[in-house]
Amino acid sequence: MIVLEPPPYPLAKAASVYRSLLESGMTVDQALRLVTSMTSLSRSYQKALRRAIHPLSFAMSAICKRLLLCEVAGLELAIDGFNVLHTIEAALRREPLYLSDDLMLRDTLGLHGRIHMDAAFDKAIELMLLSLSSSKVESVYFFFDKPVSKSGALASYIASKLRNLGLRGEARAINNVDEVVSGFPVAASSDTVVVAKVDHVLDLPAEVLSTISTPVHVISLVPESASQVSPSGSSAGP
Repeated sequence: MIVLEPPPYPLAKAASVYRSLLESGMTVDQALRLVTSMTSLSRSYQKALRRAIHPLSFAMSAICKRLLLCEVAGLELAIDGFNVLHTIEAALRREPLYLSDDLMLRDTLGLHGRIHMDAAFDKAIELMLLSLSSSKVESVYFFFDKPVSKSGALASYIASKLRNLGLRGEARAINNVDEVVSGFPVAASSDTVVVAKVDHVLDLPAEVLSTISTPVHVISLVPESASQVSPSGSSAGP
């Protein structure tokens, strides 16, 4: 179960300024440097702004592309493997999660290039595959970044799990994940490069985390004007 919570005041204030700077035409790096100099923002909050707040045009386009898990029945689905798994993993590790202004869940773990093969990672895989097995998706295609150590072994493991669950599809470790995933009409990824290119996007971590009984606390950085919209299965915090 996803429970939405308001951001702490320093982050909320910085988010408002940062969003305005982006709309004024500043680049992400320019806006982030200025906000940081104005507010002495912590490194973790800087990551949150970078990951969760986008120009309005991008956010609105992304929202229009969203599909729920029940809407991918009969469709082919490409999955940005590490992107999805790391967000689920972050929740299981009780690391900060953010509801972005395009209504996608994002983490700030920054685990690019690393795999922690432990209980939390195994549980993330299990929950993800269980959600997919109940979705009636036509086929699923997992893609993992080949330069990451053990990505090939992970792809083989996922492929065997797909067969055991009777799910059609494959899992591969490749060099150009963003490019390949973006070539599918429907993709599960919060990577902005992918979201910008695909026809439809699925927030698979939100779908997965909405099914578990343990509350998953998510800080919402969605503007107040859109606060009535929330990810799958979420509820407002106190």
